[in-house]
Amino acid sequence: MTARTRSSRSPGRPNRIDRDAIADAVLELASEGIDALTVQRVADALGVQRSAIYHYVDGRDGLLHVLAERLAERLVLPEPGDDWRSYLRASFSATVEACARYPGAIELIYNNVWPLPDRFMTSAMQLIENLTGYGMPLELATAAADLISNFAVDETRRVERIQRLAANGAGFTDGVVPGRPETEATRVAMKDHYDAGPDFWVETKLGILLDGIELRFDRHRARPDPNGDGHG
Repeated sequence: MTARTRSSRSPGRPNRIDRDAIADAVLELASEGIDALTVQRVADALGVQRSAIYHYVDGRDGLLHVLAERLAERLVLPEPGDDWRSYLRASFSATVEACARYPGAIELIYNNVWPLPDRFMTSAMQLIENLTGYGMPLELATAAADLISNFAVDETRRVERIQRLAANGAGFTDGVVPGRPETEATRVAMKDHYDAGPDFWVETKLGILLDGIELRFDRHRARPDPNGDGHG
């Protein structure tokens, strides 16, 4: 066998491989689901041997943690503004944007990564502390931050799932069919709600969540001040 027939690969510099390159490859595979997230698939995407990937990560669990770390890096919460409600709304939008930017990524992280990267925890604590800056009690700020963050993640996953199923030709409200006369008004209201689309659902539910937080906050501010200075 001659040198020419031994290999068809042209000589050249080896492909660059590091943790960032692996993270980019994992992000590209995320939309295909957990079965696609293998060391071999990542190695193929980067044009390297599997052993090169194992130098940076330990199998699929390592790939998932790289994915979570990269998504955490992309989550940039806004600076606090004039009021807590606008700040929470902006934080919700930033979280949705980061999750939706990489289809399938949040689903993989949600189901397979624990504990979450420190950067996620740091962002959560910063959100809580910023809410206390508006005078919100720590307990309420913690619950509000958790509620809004979970809602952002859950809605992103839900919209992704609906879009995936809708691509197969099934309408989301196809199963909402006429029934008993006394349920017709409910059927129409439900169909109208879902036919309005994800933007409408999310905005409606986000408003309800913020109203609930505001009610709790108002109750806190209405309590008598134990120090007697009118600022309880």
